[in-house]
Amino acid sequence: MKNGKAKAAQLRALKNKVSQSAPTPLNGARFMSSGEVMKMLNYSDRSAFWAACHAASIPFIRINQRRCVFEESAVRAWLNSRTVGFVPRGGEAA
Repeated sequence: MKNGKAKAAQLRALKNKVSQSAPTPLNGARFMSSGEVMKMLNYSDRSAFWAACHAASIPFIRINQRRCVFEESAVRAWLNSRTVGFVPRGGEAA
């Protein structure tokens, strides 16, 4: 019984040490799937979408060989950087 309590205390100490040293993952960033970004950019063809991602440098995070996610704020910033002209809300083009 004593050995089990000592191991549990060591495990708690290790968890505390790891949680204090680990960085906060992107401070609550919202991630989007490729399907969500395809809808946002009005793509229906996956191949064309990925070709556009690479050609236009749309920012994405590769999780592994088959999975990528997009940080919503990065995609919106990319869109804003490509915006030409200005259209006020509810108004006509300037």
